[in-house]
Amino acid sequence: MTAILERRESESLWGRFCNWITSTET
Repeated sequence: MTAILERRESESLWGRFCNWITSTET
């Protein structure tokens, strides 16, 4: 159960990171 939560957490973190990168590039 915790593994799934951690995976979702990391995915959301990567999503925010990617969004930040694209926003700064533009």
